[in-house]
Amino acid sequence: MHTACMNDSLIANHLGALAVRLADGMAATSPLSDSSRALISTLHYWGPMSATELAGIAGLSQPAATRALDRLRREGSVDWPDSGRTRPVSLTAAGRDRARDLMGRRDAFLQNALSALTGEERAVLSPLLERMLAGLTGSEGEARHMCRFCDHALCDGPACPVGECVRAMEGGPHDPA
Repeated sequence: MHTACMNDSLIANHLGALAVRLADGMAATSPLSDSSRALISTLHYWGPMSATELAGIAGLSQPAATRALDRLRREGSVDWPDSGRTRPVSLTAAGRDRARDLMGRRDAFLQNALSALTGEERAVLSPLLERMLAGLTGSEGEARHMCRFCDHALCDGPACPVGECVRAMEGGPHDPA
């Protein structure tokens, strides 16, 4: 095997291990499932939407999304009455507080991960991450799913490589992620 290929495979292997550790670490910052975190985060940034839209963004089947939303409703995080299942789902005040808490925990974990790098190394990493994210973006639906845990208050407009990629692909100004 060519040395460059071996190095590429080793880099890819390291990247995979890092992705697993980051995903596991972010999940461990919350008592909620990934599905519930994705639903709360999506509602926090994008406001009320249908259960079907939420299921698509979170990558859930309709029945799985319904179960997760029912759980969040019972816990007081979402408003979604039993009698109005076709109505959009929205966060309650407690749900908005929970979303802010989840984002703070996620940020603290990721900031800790970045602390292993110097400022100069982070400056090199940033554009590389942007290129990789843009390269993995294939559609608006994929973008919303990829960014389901993102802090959209930080990563918005031109600061979002995923959203910028979708805008360029579709040739129009709108906010996909």
